[in-house]
Amino acid sequence: MSRALQLLAGVALAGAVVTAGAEMPDEVEVPAGQIQGQRSDQNDNVVAFLGIPYAAPPIGENRWRAPQPATMERRFKAELYGAQCIQRLAGGGLTPGQLGGRGFTGQMRPGGGGGMGGGMGGGMGRGPGAYIAPAAVQTNEDCLYLNVWSGAESETARRPVMVWIQGDQLLRGAGSDPRYIGELLASRGIVVVTFNYRLGTFGFLAHPMLTAEGGSSGNYGLMDAIAALNWVKTNISAFGGDPDNVTVFSGSHGAVMTAALIGSPEAEGLFHRAVLQSGSWMGMGMAPMQTLAEAEQVGTEQLARFGTVALADLRALPVDQLQGVLTEPKIIVDGEIIPEDLSLRFAAGRQNPVDVIVGSNREEGIVLLERSNVRTFGEYEAAIRERFGALADAFLRIYQSGSNEIAIASYATALGDELAWQMRLLAERQTAIGRTAHVYVFTRVPPASTTQPQRGSTHGSEVQYVFNTMGALQAWTAGDRRLAQIMASYWINFAETGSPEGMDRWEGVALPEWPAYTGSEEFQTMELGDRIGTNPTWVIPSEKFELFDQAYSVLVPGGG
Repeated sequence: MSRALQLLAGVALAGAVVTAGAEMPDEVEVPAGQIQGQRSDQNDNVVAFLGIPYAAPPIGENRWRAPQPATMERRFKAELYGAQCIQRLAGGGLTPGQLGGRGFTGQMRPGGGGGMGGGMGGGMGRGPGAYIAPAAVQTNEDCLYLNVWSGAESETARRPVMVWIQGDQLLRGAGSDPRYIGELLASRGIVVVTFNYRLGTFGFLAHPMLTAEGGSSGNYGLMDAIAALNWVKTNISAFGGDPDNVTVFSGSHGAVMTAALIGSPEAEGLFHRAVLQSGSWMGMGMAPMQTLAEAEQVGTEQLARFGTVALADLRALPVDQLQGVLTEPKIIVDGEIIPEDLSLRFAAGRQNPVDVIVGSNREEGIVLLERSNVRTFGEYEAAIRERFGALADAFLRIYQSGSNEIAIASYATALGDELAWQMRLLAERQTAIGRTAHVYVFTRVPPASTTQPQRGSTHGSEVQYVFNTMGALQAWTAGDRRLAQIMASYWINFAETGSPEGMDRWEGVALPEWPAYTGSEEFQTMELGDRIGTNPTWVIPSEKFELFDQAYSVLVPGGG
């Protein structure tokens, strides 16, 4: 096995299945040709296929166009990750970095077309959920690749498929992130897929010239996700997967992407279930979606720095000149992929009929606060009054101010509570069209890492538990590893049957019951933390949800 498949140093392997004489072949045949993978030397029932192109390189004339069909050698060696899409770390540049104790040595398949050299590594100073890339995986505009880990017993097994969509503000991330290695999930007899999609300026720029050319613009990253799901539908049966049993699971802005896919008619039938971790269609907070005209205005203003130039000239610009053009990318109402504001679409029951698991983390607001400009009680009160208007006094009675310390704590709590409200709203919207929903709250505080202090169960801290990928940077306990096995089992069970209930896939014992959600906050919401079960220790009072309901009816007319 090449080093690209090696797990993080110190990954939890306790209880991993090793199936003697596994029948899943190392080489599979898809319509485009044969794909050669590599069998894991730690879970010999798993074969990994890395760096498979699912769309043509989005370079040259394909920059800011819908993804085009991929070409592939008739005999393709899928042993190296594809390049990550162009991005910057939160702290700045695009330079090589090391993983400081993780021991992961991911490699990159060479790509073409104006790449920014240098792998990206090291922490981002954002806590346990911070994105860390394999040190040798480079960024490049040629980046539309996906990875498959198959734990199916044969190429005809038709096992459940789980497709991961990463988030990180639509600015960073890749399917090669060590946290998203699908090997341990796949070892339980399923098929796991991760993929890259275009980010930032390259994935979400809208502009009148682009609209005139293609009928719409923006949402290129979302188009990439649809292209990846179409690839899965066409090809995954060759890897032992069932194209009629696909679950998308996702976190943060990846969950925002997933909610958009649930609402998009272009994604209908491409997946059947969805897990949304800390993100819904409005982003991290309630708001109307940006329209195409509004997004075009932003694009026009940002591209004005280049003067009056033709679209061909913009497509010829080096990537480093375009990197910072769109600093707050958004999924927009483009009239095609997203035909209307998703608040209206979900309220009217026009979304796709998929079952869901949704939830958020108790201290989400720690990271969300850091992304805001609020640092004093004066800034806090001004922000609340500007946003909530006549409801501001009621808001400030619940989330009090008075001093900088109180205000900042209140704002962090409010941001997290608002995201939890969004996740309940999504659950309610899916049950309203006859689908099932399961709701969780994540309350576990992960251990501090060698580079970060303990920061609570904040945004993104659940991801490594879902994948059961425990790296060496943190002093994971037996409790952490047990919770990871339980969460991963719930997610796998949901992918297989539509219900998270069933057996622990590592221990072979029954999991705690997790009833479907019909509105009971206490007895239908699963707590995943030091305590595992319904009737959670963190329950948001009804007066807070009622406040957000009122604000939603004002901020997003027609969405309530």
